[in-house]
Amino acid sequence: MKYEDFVLKCEDIEIKALEMKYLDDFHEYAIQKEVGPSAGWKPHESIRQSKKILKEFINSKLEYGIFLEDTLIGIVGIYEDDYLFEQPEFEEKTGVEIGYSLNKNYWNRGIMTKVVTCFANHLLKDLDYDYVSCSCFVENNISARVIEKCGFKFYGKHLYQNFDGTNKLCNYYYIENLKEG
Repeated sequence: MKYEDFVLKCEDIEIKALEMKYLDDFHEYAIQKEVGPSAGWKPHESIRQSKKILKEFINSKLEYGIFLEDTLIGIVGIYEDDYLFEQPEFEEKTGVEIGYSLNKNYWNRGIMTKVVTCFANHLLKDLDYDYVSCSCFVENNISARVIEKCGFKFYGKHLYQNFDGTNKLCNYYYIENLKEG
Protein backbone atom coordinates (compact mmCIF):
# COMPACT_ATOMS: atom_id res chain seq x y z
CA MET A 1 0.00 0.00 0.00
CA LYS A 2 1.24 3.47 -0.85
CA TYR A 3 1.82 5.92 1.99
CA GLU A 4 -0.70 8.32 0.44
CA ASP A 5 -3.45 5.66 0.56
CA PHE A 6 -2.98 4.61 4.19
CA VAL A 7 -6.03 5.14 6.41
CA LEU A 8 -6.59 3.44 9.76
CA LYS A 9 -9.95 4.05 11.43
CA CYS A 10 -10.01 4.10 15.22
CA GLU A 11 -13.64 4.78 16.13
CA ASP A 12 -14.09 8.55 15.52
CA ILE A 13 -10.37 9.10 14.89
CA GLU A 14 -8.47 8.44 11.66
CA ILE A 15 -4.76 7.84 11.29
CA LYS A 16 -3.73 8.68 7.75
CA ALA A 17 -1.02 10.04 5.52
CA LEU A 18 0.05 13.63 6.04
CA GLU A 19 -0.37 16.30 3.38
CA MET A 20 0.86 19.88 3.12
CA LYS A 21 -2.74 21.14 3.18
CA TYR A 22 -2.71 20.44 6.94
CA LEU A 23 0.19 22.83 7.61
CA ASP A 24 -1.91 25.30 9.61
CA ASP A 25 -3.30 22.55 11.87
CA PHE A 26 0.21 21.15 12.36
CA HIS A 27 1.68 24.56 13.16
CA GLU A 28 -1.13 25.34 15.62
CA TYR A 29 -0.06 22.55 17.93
CA ALA A 30 3.66 22.44 17.07
CA ILE A 31 4.09 25.89 18.65
CA GLN A 32 2.40 24.87 21.91
CA LYS A 33 5.01 24.96 24.67
CA GLU A 34 3.34 22.05 26.49
CA VAL A 35 3.49 19.66 23.53
CA GLY A 36 6.98 19.53 22.03
CA PRO A 37 9.13 19.28 25.15
CA SER A 38 7.08 16.39 26.55
CA ALA A 39 7.69 14.55 23.25
CA GLY A 40 11.40 15.42 23.06
CA TRP A 41 11.34 18.32 20.60
CA LYS A 42 11.50 22.09 20.82
CA PRO A 43 8.29 24.00 20.07
CA HIS A 44 8.32 25.44 16.56
CA GLU A 45 9.20 29.10 16.25
CA SER A 46 7.69 29.87 12.83
CA ILE A 47 5.32 28.60 10.17
CA ARG A 48 8.39 28.15 7.98
CA GLN A 49 9.90 25.72 10.49
CA SER A 50 6.61 23.80 10.70
CA LYS A 51 6.45 23.63 6.89
CA LYS A 52 9.99 22.23 6.70
CA ILE A 53 9.30 19.59 9.36
CA LEU A 54 5.93 18.61 7.87
CA LYS A 55 7.66 18.08 4.51
CA GLU A 56 10.26 15.88 6.24
CA PHE A 57 7.48 13.86 7.89
CA ILE A 58 5.70 13.36 4.57
CA ASN A 59 8.91 12.37 2.80
CA SER A 60 9.85 9.90 5.56
CA LYS A 61 6.57 8.02 5.04
CA LEU A 62 6.86 6.96 8.70
CA GLU A 63 4.83 9.76 10.30
CA TYR A 64 1.04 9.80 10.13
CA GLY A 65 -1.57 12.35 11.02
CA ILE A 66 -4.12 11.89 13.77
CA PHE A 67 -7.38 13.35 12.50
CA LEU A 68 -10.64 14.22 14.18
CA GLU A 69 -13.08 14.88 11.36
CA ASP A 70 -10.76 16.57 8.85
CA THR A 71 -8.60 18.39 11.40
CA LEU A 72 -5.02 17.31 12.04
CA ILE A 73 -4.73 17.15 15.83
CA GLY A 74 -1.56 15.13 16.27
CA ILE A 75 1.11 12.87 14.83
CA VAL A 76 1.94 9.22 15.41
CA GLY A 77 5.13 7.79 13.94
CA ILE A 78 7.19 4.66 13.56
CA TYR A 79 10.84 4.77 14.63
CA GLU A 80 13.73 2.38 14.83
CA ASP A 81 13.76 0.88 18.29
CA ASP A 82 17.14 2.01 19.59
CA TYR A 83 16.93 0.35 22.98
CA LEU A 84 15.01 -2.93 23.23
CA PHE A 85 16.59 -4.48 20.14
CA GLU A 86 19.91 -4.36 22.03
CA GLN A 87 18.47 -6.39 24.92
CA PRO A 88 19.20 -10.15 24.80
CA GLU A 89 15.55 -11.23 24.95
CA PHE A 90 14.68 -9.04 21.94
CA GLU A 91 17.70 -9.53 19.68
CA GLU A 92 16.00 -12.24 17.58
CA LYS A 93 12.72 -10.32 17.31
CA THR A 94 11.47 -7.67 14.93
CA GLY A 95 10.09 -4.53 16.46
CA VAL A 96 9.54 -0.82 16.10
CA GLU A 97 9.03 2.06 18.47
CA ILE A 98 6.06 4.37 18.18
CA GLY A 99 5.97 7.98 19.25
CA TYR A 100 3.21 10.52 19.29
CA SER A 101 2.21 14.08 20.03
CA LEU A 102 -1.22 15.66 20.37
CA ASN A 103 -2.57 19.20 20.26
CA LYS A 104 -3.09 20.20 23.91
CA ASN A 105 -6.66 21.28 23.11
CA TYR A 106 -7.48 17.57 22.69
CA TRP A 107 -5.80 16.22 25.82
CA ASN A 108 -7.81 14.23 28.40
CA ARG A 109 -10.39 12.95 25.91
CA GLY A 110 -9.07 9.40 25.50
CA ILE A 111 -7.85 10.15 21.98
CA MET A 112 -4.27 8.96 22.45
CA THR A 113 -5.42 5.76 24.13
CA LYS A 114 -7.49 4.97 21.01
CA VAL A 115 -4.65 5.95 18.67
CA VAL A 116 -1.87 4.03 20.44
CA THR A 117 -4.03 0.91 20.82
CA CYS A 118 -5.20 0.98 17.21
CA PHE A 119 -1.77 1.78 15.73
CA ALA A 120 0.06 -0.82 17.85
CA ASN A 121 -2.52 -3.46 16.87
CA HIS A 122 -2.00 -2.58 13.21
CA LEU A 123 1.78 -2.97 13.54
CA LEU A 124 1.50 -6.28 15.40
CA LYS A 125 -1.32 -7.92 13.47
CA ASP A 126 -1.21 -6.43 9.97
CA LEU A 127 2.55 -5.88 9.66
CA ASP A 128 3.48 -8.85 11.87
CA TYR A 129 6.07 -7.21 14.11
CA ASP A 130 7.05 -9.28 17.14
CA TYR A 131 6.81 -6.28 19.45
CA VAL A 132 6.09 -2.57 19.55
CA SER A 133 7.81 -0.32 22.06
CA CYS A 134 6.93 3.11 23.36
CA SER A 135 8.68 5.43 25.78
CA CYS A 136 8.05 8.63 27.69
CA PHE A 137 10.01 10.86 30.01
CA VAL A 138 9.77 9.66 33.62
CA GLU A 139 8.02 12.89 34.65
CA ASN A 140 5.38 12.54 31.90
CA ASN A 141 2.77 10.73 34.00
CA ILE A 142 -0.03 11.44 31.52
CA SER A 143 1.77 9.67 28.68
CA ALA A 144 2.80 6.81 30.98
CA ARG A 145 -0.87 6.25 31.88
CA VAL A 146 -1.83 6.21 28.18
CA ILE A 147 0.87 3.64 27.39
CA GLU A 148 -0.09 1.42 30.33
CA LYS A 149 -3.84 1.64 29.48
CA CYS A 150 -2.97 0.36 26.00
CA GLY A 151 -1.55 -2.85 27.47
CA PHE A 152 2.17 -2.07 27.22
CA LYS A 153 4.41 -3.59 29.91
CA PHE A 154 7.10 -1.61 31.68
CA TYR A 155 10.58 -2.79 30.66
CA GLY A 156 12.97 -0.36 32.29
CA LYS A 157 14.54 3.08 32.19
CA HIS A 158 16.80 4.47 29.49
CA LEU A 159 18.61 7.77 28.87
CA TYR A 160 17.42 9.81 25.90
CA GLN A 161 19.30 12.73 24.39
CA ASN A 162 16.84 15.62 24.35
CA PHE A 163 16.59 18.39 21.74
CA ASP A 164 18.65 20.69 23.96
CA GLY A 165 21.50 18.17 24.27
CA THR A 166 20.67 17.12 27.82
CA ASN A 167 20.08 13.51 28.74
CA LYS A 168 16.64 12.74 30.11
CA LEU A 169 15.49 9.55 31.75
CA CYS A 170 12.70 7.68 29.96
CA ASN A 171 10.40 4.89 30.99
CA TYR A 172 10.45 2.18 28.32
CA TYR A 173 7.45 -0.04 27.55
CA TYR A 174 6.64 -2.81 25.08
CA ILE A 175 3.78 -4.96 23.89
CA GLU A 176 4.31 -8.31 22.19
CA ASN A 177 2.59 -9.98 19.29
CA LEU A 178 1.00 -13.08 20.76
CA LYS A 179 1.07 -15.10 17.56
CA GLU A 180 -1.21 -18.09 17.27
CA GLY A 181 0.27 -21.46 16.54
